[in-house]
Amino acid sequence: MRRPGPAEIHVHANGTDLALYDWGGDGTPVVLVHATGLCARTWDPVIAALPEAIRIFAVDLRGHGRSPLPGPIEPRFRWRTFGDDLGAALDALDLRDVLIVGHSMGGHSAVAAALAAPALVTRLLLLDPTLSPPPPPG
Repeated sequence: MRRPGPAEIHVHANGTDLALYDWGGDGTPVVLVHATGLCARTWDPVIAALPEAIRIFAVDLRGHGRSPLPGPIEPRFRWRTFGDDLGAALDALDLRDVLIVGHSMGGHSAVAAALAAPALVTRLLLLDPTLSPPPPPG
């Protein structure tokens, strides 16, 4: 049986609006986070290969896909902000015990979301994450 297409939903989180896609399913929610310049629907081939019972969401981070870019433009690529947005979106959707799968910048955002909402995120799967050590003091 083929998984039906997703429902597009929108939430207001961390001062911005985010588009997410909900493929339904039961159990632990899995949230898929795209890389820089991509969008949630880049995960479609992966989702098609997953069991239908898995509860899957994919998010368009701010300024990507169907999520608008709030002004000013400069903060658009502050990746920590993407993570804060994602953590706030999980809370707005009342999701708990979330597994976040993040690719590249999405991996960085997944870590930031786990830091922003540690009570909501239980696991991370990071695919080629863009992570760097914190800057030295001073």
